[in-house]
Amino acid sequence: MIKTNILDKERSVSSNGATFAIDNAEFPIIRRKIGHNHFHYQIGNKSHDVRIVSHENKTYTVAINGEVISVPYKTELDLMLEKMGLKDLLAAGNKEFKAPMPGMVLKILVAPGDAVSKGTPLLVLEAMKMENNIKAESDGVVKAVNISEGQSVEKNQVMIEFE
Repeated sequence: MIKTNILDKERSVSSNGATFAIDNAEFPIIRRKIGHNHFHYQIGNKSHDVRIVSHENKTYTVAINGEVISVPYKTELDLMLEKMGLKDLLAAGNKEFKAPMPGMVLKILVAPGDAVSKGTPLLVLEAMKMENNIKAESDGVVKAVNISEGQSVEKNQVMIEFE
């Protein structure tokens, strides 16, 4: 499930491949790939020609039946972090990357000296039986990695330092 803003209205959207749910109303769905980033959707009794124009900064720009719209979204992890008051884990100027929640470090994807840009995967953190891919929120250079794979971390523990 993701939260999104469609035509200035906040919506909850999910799909399991056979059904599409928007704001808890469920519809049968048939998806057929036509080409790269081009799909035909049959949702309930309506057909939609969908082309993905771009996807960046957690916003899809899509053309649906020729009408171009931007669809920003928040994942379950984004919503959880926002609820905890940690939505900007690596905001510009922030030199420390802290654990957003207690968990176990499954994989570290950066090392000291690595340059990262916004969206670069930093690590995989298991929390509440979910694997969370944690990504950089801004550009920076890794100064130190203060954790190791398999280590348990507490909320707000400094995991990675940036120059």
